[in-house]
Amino acid sequence: MANVIILIHGLGNKPSKITLENWWKKAMLEGLKSNNYKTRLPLVEMVYWADIMYDQPLNEKINNPENPYYLEEKYTKGSNQFHVENHETRKKVIDFINKQINKLFLNEDFSLNYKFIADSIVNSYFKDLEIYYK
Repeated sequence: MANVIILIHGLGNKPSKITLENWWKKAMLEGLKSNNYKTRLPLVEMVYWADIMYDQPLNEKINNPENPYYLEEKYTKGSNQFHVENHETRKKVIDFINKQINKLFLNEDFSLNYKFIADSIVNSYFKDLEIYYK
């Protein structure tokens, strides 16, 4: 069986499937090259679902931030000045908060406790996710 990288975008509207897939491929190739890997990408397949909820994709050619199809984050090549920072303290705090939230919202068998709260949050703030699950 061939190796395949499956790309799945996050919530919200996105640029066109072709644009987003090309940007991700460029980013992966850039990462490989910057880490001295001399290889090609395997087969890449994108699961694109922004077109189900949105009538048209975000457009990288629109310059007006007031336009609903304005794309704020466009692909740019990474900086050569990148340096890794230590985030141990932040990671410990986030891990602690996650454990407390899990204790509050998950039962011991990992089923949802207070499902109505989670449903309300998803319904109010994550319409894409709600449609995905339903």
